[in-house]
Amino acid sequence: MNKEIDLKKIEAENKACESQKICSVGGQALMEGIMMLGPNGMCQVVRDPQGKMVIETKPVEMLTRKYKLFGLPVVRGVVSLVDSLRRGMKALFDSAEIAMTEEEKAEEAASPEESAPKAKKEIKEKKPSKKAVKGKDKK
Repeated sequence: MNKEIDLKKIEAENKACESQKICSVGGQALMEGIMMLGPNGMCQVVRDPQGKMVIETKPVEMLTRKYKLFGLPVVRGVVSLVDSLRRGMKALFDSAEIAMTEEEKAEEAASPEESAPKAKKEIKEKKPSKKAVKGKDKK
């Protein structure tokens, strides 16, 4: 009798688990903001220098769903990794541009020579002197 009750209890728990929806949303921290990626879209929220929140949303189609070849088990992992890195870096650069102050934008727009890292100064090596070395006189 206990086995029947336990089986009924387990079956009820399994049905309850099957009816629950799975949330597949992930995110990434950005410069002064956050990016959230879900199965159907992506949202990016960044604070600009004036303190206002800039919100960008766009629909997203995963490459593994778009092309059947990319859905194969080993290929799917590699494609998902590269796609995640690409999306993350783009969002990071976009957020850095939004969060940038007007002064920083002006500095970046200045001539590239000023914003480029300065070349290392050449260190002058001391050359050995050309004085003749006098040896001991032979007798």
